[in-house]
Amino acid sequence: EFTKGLTSPMKWLTLCLLLSAVAFCCAADKPPCTEFTKNDNTYQVTDQASCRAACCNAEGMCGGAGEIGDWNGVTPNGMCNCKQGGTNRDLCVDPGYSAAASRAPLFGVVSVVALLQIFAFMRN
Repeated sequence: EFTKGLTSPMKWLTLCLLLSAVAFCCAADKPPCTEFTKNDNTYQVTDQASCRAACCNAEGMCGGAGEIGDWNGVTPNGMCNCKQGGTNRDLCVDPGYSAAASRAPLFGVVSVVALLQIFAFMRN
């Protein structure tokens, strides 16, 4: 067994570190926003306006009721999400955004759990 011989807090630490690595390193399955291509057209998605334009031209979501392109992040690390009614579609995600921004909260939570386990072990 992988964790055989490790104390309980060490098992927690090992598990938390593995989960952190997976959460932090996994790449998004969407293209970078500066290289988004659909139907032989390339879009430079870098802000709210270009995100809305790409959602309209590439996805047909052109600003009707409840339709919008939603840009999150700061160029060159952002994400464009097209929304239509109750449907959300991630159009593109820059590599820096997915690693630094969207995975950071999970990395933080896992790190806190690991630290709490270590402190609990040290108190006993």
